[in-house]
Formats: sequence, C-alpha cells, structure tokens
Amino acid sequence: MDNSDNTGSCEFTINVIDTGDPQVSCPDNIEENSSTDQAIVTWNNSSVTDNVDTGLATTCNPPSGSPFNIDSTVTCSAMDNSDNTGSCEFTINVIDTGDPQVSCPDNIEENSSTDQAIVTWNNSSVTDNVDTGLSATCTPPSGSSFNIGSTDVTCSATDAAGNVGRCEFKVSFGGCSNISSVPGYQIAVIAILAICLVMSLSFSFYSRFRYSQKNRDINSTMNMTNIDVSTSKPPNTDYELPAPGNVEAAHVAESRESVNYGYEDLHTYSSLEPAYTGLKQS
Repeated sequence: MDNSDNTGSCEFTINVIDTGDPQVSCPDNIEENSSTDQAIVTWNNSSVTDNVDTGLATTCNPPSGSPFNIDSTVTCSAMDNSDNTGSCEFTINVIDTGDPQVSCPDNIEENSSTDQAIVTWNNSSVTDNVDTGLSATCTPPSGSSFNIGSTDVTCSATDAAGNVGRCEFKVSFGGCSNISSVPGYQIAVIAILAICLVMSLSFSFYSRFRYSQKNRDINSTMNMTNIDVSTSKPPNTDYELPAPGNVEAAHVAESRESVNYGYEDLHTYSSLEPAYTGLKQS
C-alpha cells in the first residue's frame, strides 16, 4: 500500500509433499501343525495408519487362506495417495507332524541244515511329506544271523522334524536236514535197514496170524480137547534090565504115550528106573 492507499498484491503456493509411508501392522508369526506337505493358514487383516490418508487397505502376499509350506514368509503392504508404500512381514512356520512312511519287505521264511541262517533283504523304501532321500535302518540289520524260530525285524526312518516312521516283518527260520550233505553210503545203509525192519515186522505179524489161524482150525475139527492114550507092554513079554554089581532084576518098562490134540505134536514119555541104563528083551 502506498501513501495514497493504493494496494498491490501477489500470490504463491506452498505444496506440502507427503513423504511419509503408511504404517502397516502385521500379525505375529504363525505356527501351524500339519501331517501333510502343506497347511492352509488364515489371519486377520493387517491394520494401516498414515500421516495424511485414511481408510487404506493392506495387501498380503501370499494372501490369507493360502496353502503354506514349511517356513514361509508373508509380506503385507499399503500405499497412500502420495504413492508412499508401507509394508511389514511375518513368518508362517508349518510344523511337520507327519511320520515318514516306511515300506518293509514281506515276511521271510528260511530253512537251513544248521541251527542258524544268514538272511538278507532289499532296503526298505521311505517316503515323507516334506523331506526326500530318507533311508531306513532295520534291527536286526540285513545280513544278520537268525536262530531257529520267528524273529521280528523293525525298520525305521526319521525325518528332519524328528518324526519317526516304522514297519515290521518277520523272519521265520526252521531247521531241516540237508540230505545233500549226507554221504551216499549212509543213505543206502539207512534205506536197507528200514526195509529190513519193515520186512521183519511184517513176517512176525504174518507168522502170529498163521499160527493163531491154524490153532483155531484144529480146535474146530476136534470134539475133545485132550486125549490121553496109555499103552502097556505086549502080553508075555518080559524085559530084563541088568543090574550093576551082579544084581539082576527084571523090570517091566512102562510106556505111556500122551496125546494132546491142542498141540501139533505127539509127545511120548517113557519111565524107567534111573539105575538101569540097558534095556533088552528076554
């Protein structure tokens, strides 16, 4: 304004440039258990504040509700009207709770001519929901010596999370004689002895059967079981028995014949004085 009250003016603009990034608040780190190789994880929307703008929204990558693997990182961001971007991060830790899957071989049966046998088998296969290249350990291991009977074999595998998978199978071992290890002459001797034993038993049974059958036939044809037949000396027949020491004595020999038809043979019994050994007819 001059002394005459005339006023002159001008204008200029002050542009306050927003350089402040929005403040994004992420949720805490998340842990999720899963028995598979992934887990579906959700969370509440992140909050956003800005020095100028209001009502801003966040965008997370990967978004809430996505499937997550082990140890995944999520980034959430927001942009204001001045194109300032704010962001935050959190971690989703999917905890592996799935046991490895171990496939055992089928049950094994072995025979041996000794009291032990060496048994081997192919390595057990292992699959896991997260880890690869796992191997199984068996107790007792393949190539061990197994005793007669049934033995349980346990194979197990452990993944990086400490989960253990197991399977079992049986090794059954029965001892048997290996005939190929017996000398040929021993086999021949054993066979001959066996044949002789069978023939001897057969003959014994047959003889007893025939003897029993014959006695039954005899008894069935006889009316009397026992018949005694006695014979005397012929009439007017004398026998002189010279006595020792000029002693003469005449004795009549008595002869008795006894027949028992319950037996096959006739048995003749003669009774004489024991002192006389010579018998002559006078």
